Amino acid sequence: MSMSHVLNPEPSEVVSPPEPAAIQPPPLLEAGRGQLLLIDVQSGLAAAMPEAIRRRALAGLDLLVRAATALGVPATITEHVPERLGATLPAVGGELAHASIIPKSHFCAAADPAVGRRLDALDRPQVVLAGMETHVCVLQAGLVLAARGWGVHLVFDASAARDERDAEVARARAVQAGIVPVSADMVAFEWLRRADHPARRAVIDAVKAKAADQAG
Repeated sequence: MSMSHVLNPEPSEVVSPPEPAAIQPPPLLEAGRGQLLLIDVQSGLAAAMPEAIRRRALAGLDLLVRAATALGVPATITEHVPERLGATLPAVGGELAHASIIPKSHFCAAADPAVGRRLDALDRPQVVLAGMETHVCVLQAGLVLAARGWGVHLVFDASAARDERDAEVARARAVQAGIVPVSADMVAFEWLRRADHPARRAVIDAVKAKAADQAG
């Protein structure tokens, strides 16, 4: 079922009321129901971030990328006017070998038809969202996707804004709009779900690498 379209039945249509469980979002992220949307993690934007903010965001992004790869979560990457802002950082795009990279000119990725088609085609209702900048392109995508009925989870420690005050305002606005704030660790462990999962070692190593990168 396409998540981009809100179904508005005609008055003549008979629609059974959904069961309560069907209209409640699942409390945990699920790898099999999720997709990763990375917004504009490009060389030009990354270079504009203060070092501490950039380092934290890249550590979170690395964990998301490694967890998605280990657990088979599909990814979409956007690049905002790449002719001016550069390509996706190799540490992100190079690891997601099967991701679709989509150039855009809209600040809001959800307004780009190619992005919408890609998300619809994957048909996974939980969108894990991260990137640059938190309060502009990332937030705009989250707001529009949430309004269209997607379950949007915004990874704040894998997103970056030049001014942390902008990121704080973005978080407050996101929560008001029904977007769920999460950390990269939350995403990784909820996708992993079990201590005996075959991908456990890869995910745990990625979590440890994130902690080391942020501490260093």
